[in-house]
Parts: sequence; C-alpha cells; structure tokens
Amino acid sequence: MGQTPLRQQFPDIYILNQQKIATIVEVRNEQGWNLIFRRFLNDWEVERMTQFYNTLEQAKNLTCEEDKLTWKLEKDGKFKVKSAYKLLDISTETKELWPWKMIWKGKIPHWLTSHGLLQDNLF
Repeated sequence: MGQTPLRQQFPDIYILNQQKIATIVEVRNEQGWNLIFRRFLNDWEVERMTQFYNTLEQAKNLTCEEDKLTWKLEKDGKFKVKSAYKLLDISTETKELWPWKMIWKGKIPHWLTSHGLLQDNLF
C-alpha cells in the first residue's frame, strides 16, 4: 500500500501472519479478508489489527482477478515498439550533449585527449 510494503508498516501483524508470501487473490474474496494467524490476538493487538484492516480497505481497485501487465503508453494497454521507441527517443537538446557532455564538460581540446597528450600521459 503506497511505497512501503505492509510487512514494514505492520511488522507486528506480519509476525503473527501464517501466509507470509500470499497474494491478494489468495487472502481476499467477496466476503472480505481471510488472513490466518498463528494465535489469537491479545487485547492490546486488536487496535493495531483494526488499523491494518483499515489500511487494506483503503486500497483502491483491489479485485480477486488475476493481475495482468498493461503498457500505459497505449490506450489498449498492449506493448508496442513504436511507443517504447518514443519513450526512449531523447530530445534534440539532449542528443547534442550525448554522451560525454552529459557527464562532464571538458576544458581541453578533444584531439589532446584522443592522442593521449594529457599531463598524466607525457612521461
């Protein structure tokens, strides 16, 4: 949920859970969440469990359908080389700088470096 995995947001709940590598499809159905814990909750853990379930319910678009890959650059969600190429196509300004000028700007003529005539190569 968000950028942080649930096991990091709720480590105390994760320790109690028996389904450590379960997917959403495996632990959720039309009736709700079906999580299996190693033991019954203590009184002081009930509020934390409520926070956990509230976090799960806030997740949008969770379904029991199998996950699928979609390519967001195409309306139909299918990968196309053309849209991938457009994504990788670098603007003309960046093309002029590619590749060495994007990393550093040399203050010496290129022919000196190409012939190995820098001070560290004169010996």
